[in-house]
Amino acid sequence: MKTLKLLPDLPMVIPFMIRLQHIFKEYETEDEKLIVLNDINLEIKKGEFTSIIGPSGSGKSTLMHLLGMLDRPSRGKISINDKDVSKFDDNEISKMRNRFVGFVFQQFNLIPKLSVIENISLPAIYGRTNVAYDPKNKAKELLKRFGILDKANALPNKLSGGQQQRVAIARALIMNPNLILADEPTGNLDTKNGNTILDLLGELNKKDKITVVLVTHEADVAKRTKRQIKIVDGRII
Repeated sequence: MKTLKLLPDLPMVIPFMIRLQHIFKEYETEDEKLIVLNDINLEIKKGEFTSIIGPSGSGKSTLMHLLGMLDRPSRGKISINDKDVSKFDDNEISKMRNRFVGFVFQQFNLIPKLSVIENISLPAIYGRTNVAYDPKNKAKELLKRFGILDKANALPNKLSGGQQQRVAIARALIMNPNLILADEPTGNLDTKNGNTILDLLGELNKKDKITVVLVTHEADVAKRTKRQIKIVDGRII
């Protein structure tokens, strides 16, 4: 009888969620061509917790806008889940962005005249994609998880900065995104609230398996992520 030879266990290959190939972002002025991103090549794997770190003016926010399909490159190819979104029209980009990515910004960007629960529900109510759940019920679940259910009917100006950022994260999650892009999410917070927000983003990555990309200029914040990408003068170094 022949003995079967067992193959060694092969490492699990984690697919790339996002791939940027030879990306340039340029602006023309009367006097010169301004190169904001210069031949960027970058891959983000599904399930990563990554930071993009660089000084002011380095191009990190521009890079985040390209990752989130808020802007288009001047040249180069952007692939998301093996789809070349560089070729998508504006309507296709909008649909893809709405269901694929949730955004968290430094300034919170909550609508002052809407209650907390209305702010969170807004992307699901006015988005171009039908959802199979009640947005307000899901918003309440997120508020309960984040410990601020009692603020559901409050206006944003009645909340602390840390509470407003938790509301902003809940809003980013309402469409069940695959990716969270957080641009300086602790920039307007004190150390305690900043750490709370970083803990929450880490939990979303570890427990919920959401890919998180965090943009920051602070080394201490970047160290909280599993991978750091440094950008200087429009180039990854």
